[in-house]
This record gives sequence, C-alpha cells and structure tokens, in this order.
Amino acid sequence: MRKFVFALEAVLGVRERAEEQRRQTMLARQRELEAARAEVERLDAEYRAHNDVLRGQHRSLDAGDLRLHYAHVEYLDRQIVAQMRTVADRAAAFECARAELLTASKERKVVEKLKERRRVAHVAEEARAEQKDMDDNNARQYDRARAASEHTQVGSATTTSAGTVAAASFAQPSLAPPTPAPPSGDLTLDAC
Repeated sequence: MRKFVFALEAVLGVRERAEEQRRQTMLARQRELEAARAEVERLDAEYRAHNDVLRGQHRSLDAGDLRLHYAHVEYLDRQIVAQMRTVADRAAAFECARAELLTASKERKVVEKLKERRRVAHVAEEARAEQKDMDDNNARQYDRARAASEHTQVGSATTTSAGTVAAASFAQPSLAPPTPAPPSGDLTLDAC
C-alpha cells in the first residue's frame, strides 16, 4: 500500500502558523484591553477617594488644599475619559484580532477538510487496487487450474491405445433395467 502524501501539506503548515500567529496577536490585544480596563478602575478608585476627602473634609481644608484637591479631581476626570477612549480603541483592536483569528481558523479547516477527503479517497483507491490485484490473481489461478484439468483429460485420452478407447466407447451403460438380486433366505413375510 502506498503511503498517503498530501500535496498541499505546505499550504496547511502555512495556514496553521498564520492561525497561531493570529491567536498570539489576539491574546496580546486581550491583555492590553484588560490592562486598560484595570487602569480605568484604578483611576476611578482614586477619583472616588479624592471626592470622599473633599466631601468629608471640605470645611477643614484651607483654600490652597481645596484648589489642589479640585485640580487633582479634574485631572483624574480627564484621565478617566482619555482612558475610556483607550479602552474603546483596545476593545476594537481585540475584536479585529479575534475576527482575523476566526478567518485564519476557517482557512485552516478548509485545507484540513480537503486533506481528509483526499486521504479517504486515497484509502478507497488503494482498496480498489488491492481488490483488482486479488481478482486478477484469482482469475490467473482459475485459468491455470482449468488448463491443467483440460491437459489431464486430453492427455489420458491420447495416451491410451486405440483399442481401449474403442472398448470404452462400447462400455456405455445399457438401457435395460438392472436385474433384481435373488432373495435371501432370511427374509420372511408376516401375515397379518
């Protein structure tokens, strides 16, 4: 049986590597997105902490401290808005990378399905070829056996003398019924 060789194995390898590269890219985009979301949470927690300080200690803070706290809260607010844009951008990049991974996965699966169909066709073709070989071998063996049988029949008829052949032709079975065997003395008929 011949070994199955897929002619597009190199293409399949390229598609597998492209899929793995896109998977790594998607994972990197996912980590970036998670980091951006974590930064938004950190900024939001700091914003709430400074707001709590301003609400709770507003009367006890002097004007300079109040200006610093309000300036820092405004800065945090701008940072949160900017970070939210970053999260949106990274989410879009992640979705794009995920779509590219799905496309690469589909492209790989197409070649894998083609490989499987060709492998099944190869196995079927090998089975047909093997069956054909077996049929040919059986036909040759039958022809040899028939030729040997005919040779034996023809050879025995030609090697005998003409008289024997003539005697064999007269030894045809007769059409007369066979004669019955004489009754033996052991057989008795019971009268009922």
